[in-house]
Amino acid sequence: MARPFYTGGIDFSACRSGARPLTRFGGDRLGMDIPYAAFELMVWGMEASATGYPFHRYGGAVARESS
Repeated sequence: MARPFYTGGIDFSACRSGARPLTRFGGDRLGMDIPYAAFELMVWGMEASATGYPFHRYGGAVARESS
């Protein structure tokens, strides 16, 4: 699972049977590897949108009330 660190991309894994006992996860879990730079950008985006998506920047877009 070192591919993301060589490519700079994100990688997903179904956590094969050899990894499941080590992680104590069941067969219904998905693993995600992400380089720190991409993780940092993702966190920045989540923090920047904490008060809501900036709909005012996109013409024609409207915010919907969550139900």
